[in-house]
Amino acid sequence: MLLVILLTLSKREKRRSPIFFLNALSLAVNTIRSLLQCLYFTGPFYYPYTYFSGDYSGVPQSQIGISIAANTLTLILVILIEISLILQVRVVCATTRETQRFWIMVTSVTVAMVAIGFRFALVVINSEAIRNIENFGSWLWLVTATTITQAISIWFFSLVFLIKLGYALVLRHRLGLRQFGPMQIIFIMGCQTMVVPG
Repeated sequence: MLLVILLTLSKREKRRSPIFFLNALSLAVNTIRSLLQCLYFTGPFYYPYTYFSGDYSGVPQSQIGISIAANTLTLILVILIEISLILQVRVVCATTRETQRFWIMVTSVTVAMVAIGFRFALVVINSEAIRNIENFGSWLWLVTATTITQAISIWFFSLVFLIKLGYALVLRHRLGLRQFGPMQIIFIMGCQTMVVPG
């Protein structure tokens, strides 16, 4: 639904931007990934006998392929999201001093690469375990580490956006624009829904 809304409500000039393309592609990849995960969770891997006995000999190769494809699409989705966030930070920081912009971009790329690296490692190890029908229990720490690095990444990018928005609000206040408007609402909601939970 969000993809349909994005495609129908976005202005034509915005549809040509790399950020729009990445966001639309992310939504399309996520739709396919979600469908594959539905097939996985309703398929033979989770039949009561298979699940409780641990006997996966009856699981066809097609189901193993679906599981590995969903796993791989998760990596592609994370890569698309991180690239989109980096580009958005670049746009938001276009007016900052060159030195600040350089270090913000270096930090952004580093944070994104760490999150992508952990996800990549998880996808490779998990796909091998799925293909060989092996227990993944000894790698649960990697799942936790991947979740933590992705959460830190999203928190970092949210913080950059909120700091830039807060600075713009301070500048507007100095210019005498003190009315409560959309920018203040976005700043307050960003603090409540992104930074505080992070």
